[in-house]
Amino acid sequence: MAMKLSPKSSATFVAVGLWVALLTWAYGPGPDEPRIVQVPEGATLRGIGDLLREKGVIRSSTAFVFLGRVMGAERRLRAGQFTVIPKSTPGRIVRLLVEGPIDPNEITIPEGLTLWEAAGILEREAKVDSAAFVAQATDDSVAASFGVSRPTLEGYLFPDTYDFPLGTPVEEVLSTLVSRAQRVLGEVMAGRAPPESLEVEEMVILASIVEAEARVPEERPRIAAVYLNRLRRGMRLEADPTVAYALRERRRLYYKDLEVESPWNTYRAAGLPPTAICSPGRQSLAATLAADRAEKALYFVARGDGSHIFSCTLEEHDRATRDVRLLEEQEAEAAVAGAGSRRGGEPQGASLR
Repeated sequence: MAMKLSPKSSATFVAVGLWVALLTWAYGPGPDEPRIVQVPEGATLRGIGDLLREKGVIRSSTAFVFLGRVMGAERRLRAGQFTVIPKSTPGRIVRLLVEGPIDPNEITIPEGLTLWEAAGILEREAKVDSAAFVAQATDDSVAASFGVSRPTLEGYLFPDTYDFPLGTPVEEVLSTLVSRAQRVLGEVMAGRAPPESLEVEEMVILASIVEAEARVPEERPRIAAVYLNRLRRGMRLEADPTVAYALRERRRLYYKDLEVESPWNTYRAAGLPPTAICSPGRQSLAATLAADRAEKALYFVARGDGSHIFSCTLEEHDRATRDVRLLEEQEAEAAVAGAGSRRGGEPQGASLR
């Protein structure tokens, strides 16, 4: 005998059925294809729910928020880039946002880059605010907070490969780079003192010049020794890369460039520049620490292949420079017959005077 329901019971039954159907739909499996989702720093549970719904990852942001609160995830969600695998349920998505994994976002900062160049890479590849990065990296109070007494963190943004999820905060990026630099510096020094009477920070500055000058790895200790010899004798370093740093340009220098007024221009200013001029790698740090004290050279000039001719006297150096310039002119004439005269004066090249 069939049981009859009262109108009120029927209405309740229908309402429950609709509610179950709604929940089944709202909490049903996600998309059929993987979806990449970028969760911004500081996003709320509601904001993330709206983002996931717009991306087609979930069907209902309200249901997602409710589930997130039930699971206690409201204050534990992580920012960064995530990949939501096909058919993920809302519960699985919540756990992903709380526990990871965050997609790896490997970024390589090569040796020899300035902090401005590193900022450009970080902005392009990790969506790090380059203006904020530069502002903090050139703030002497920020440098001091890392134990660096120089006016900027130039030289302490260690060149290496890092995993920075998109939108990583500037403070976290700086802390990672500087910590790596300080760790590597400690490993390289291994309790040894810097060469001559240099402080550790001065050694980093010199290593950055070596990094910028050297193209042949085996020449790094010798280049470092030349600069140490010049410092010992009270000679100006006359390092072309310091002028390029002062100009903030990567190009061949002309003699007129050597007159630029800047404490980084070692053709005019005595001693080391006030900061490093790039990020030196492990090899340049080690080469500067191990500079050969027996080296007598005071000068060098770059050949076209990146190697250098080292000289002990100015007479030898001038002769080597003339030979290099003559070879360059012959090669240029062979490559471009009838090339016009250069503008802005003769190119300086990489030569200590």
